[in-house]
Amino acid sequence: MKKTTISYLLILSSVTFMTFGQSITVSPSILSLQSTGVGDVGISAYRANNGELPVTSGRVLFFIHARGEAGATPNIPNARIIIAAEENFTATSRATGISFDITKPNTNIFQRAMRLSSKGFLAIGNLTPNAPLQFENSISNRKIVMVEQADNDHEFTGFGVGGGIRYQIPNTAEAHVFYAGASASNSNELMRIQGNGNVGIGTMSPTDAKLHIASVDNALHVEGGIKVSGSSPAALRLEANTNVFSMPIPTTSANAQTDLIFVTRATGIAGGTSTSYYAQWTGSDWEIRREDNGTITGGTNINVLVIKQ
Repeated sequence: MKKTTISYLLILSSVTFMTFGQSITVSPSILSLQSTGVGDVGISAYRANNGELPVTSGRVLFFIHARGEAGATPNIPNARIIIAAEENFTATSRATGISFDITKPNTNIFQRAMRLSSKGFLAIGNLTPNAPLQFENSISNRKIVMVEQADNDHEFTGFGVGGGIRYQIPNTAEAHVFYAGASASNSNELMRIQGNGNVGIGTMSPTDAKLHIASVDNALHVEGGIKVSGSSPAALRLEANTNVFSMPIPTTSANAQTDLIFVTRATGIAGGTSTSYYAQWTGSDWEIRREDNGTITGGTNINVLVIKQ
């Protein structure tokens, strides 16, 4: 590659330097480099310290400043690119990084916008990156936007940080969906969280419960215990079509911790008062009721088992 070194101070409208098929043209607004030969075209900057001492960490090797007139401050850069040493140079190690500075709205001082470190790590913001991609240490709903529905902190598809990692969808009609690759042309849906909070595993439409699991094999395997809680009442309910097997466990009755009631019947509810608990299916009539005084009353066409502990 041919190299041409030119040192000059010009106050001209336009000037062109030519040598061995290469040219440099300087005009009031453009620096043009051209090569008609086989050599590369570019700008080469060389930092030579006094006494040929090694370059020290932080030393600027090359920079580009962009300025625009703004009243009394014409020489303040609006943006710049800086190439600087990241360590004290030796014969075998010369770590160098690149920084990009910009001027944000309503300011007249440039700020660090992005930095590419000598490790190849990229930082968005004014920080030193310690990972392949790192964002500024700020808490924000909107850190990464993949699809924007509107320019705000809520109506977008992406990620944020707020007390933990935030997975964002733009509206309640959308869903968080998890996939696994099945082939070169297809993926299997594993799980989804609807915009209304319903969770579906094995189903794309978890509409009738907060957790909907669909499977041709065992849908749920629990090792340990199951805790069911609620205000009126806590209940375990198993339903096949319209047939229901339920175990209402009242929370307001004095017998709440001593009795269990098992009921099989069509869809209904279970509840409790300060003196009793019950299974109820029609209006204000109880098909089965257990009073605290020990009285048990039951309706017809209902199968009931009460167990006293």
